[in-house]
Amino acid sequence: MRTRLAAAALALLAALPSSALADWGGTSQGTYAVGGSLLYEPKTVDGGRLTLEGHGGMYLLDAFLLGGSAAYSDDDVFTAWEAAVLAQYHFLDPLVVDEEGRPYAVSPYVGARLGVVSGENYKKDDLGLLGGLRLGLDVFLTQKVALDFMLDLDVSTAHAFPDDYAMKTSRITFRIGLDFHF
Repeated sequence: MRTRLAAAALALLAALPSSALADWGGTSQGTYAVGGSLLYEPKTVDGGRLTLEGHGGMYLLDAFLLGGSAAYSDDDVFTAWEAAVLAQYHFLDPLVVDEEGRPYAVSPYVGARLGVVSGENYKKDDLGLLGGLRLGLDVFLTQKVALDFMLDLDVSTAHAFPDDYAMKTSRITFRIGLDFHF
């Protein structure tokens, strides 16, 4: 049910004209961006889980960001962290403009991550390489602030991702966060 609601929200936001949201935010060359998400799940198998994710970098070219990402997750059974290099390319801005000549405030993007990941539960501690694909949508609320909808598809050489009491080598994660451009 949550997946259907998230997909419907993304479709609605993507269909809105840019004038309904805000002026275009900065993904031009030389702009810095930092952002992240915070998730607390109060009812999991063994209590609550806290997950923090952060990312940032600099737009080396218009619409092309190079930077890094980091994440930490913890509950009573499982602890994980990851650090990766992040490359991200935005579509629709600043290359496409609306009928009034303003760049679009809704910007889909695709990204790739390469780094390390560590996962630990009561049975095992594992460290490995991380490779990931990130699909996302930035919805600029102002010229410097964007809602960031991210879908990460990750694969690891380690058993580092939680699966109830076990750990696995792949995962799919959907997050909503904020990005700041300056």
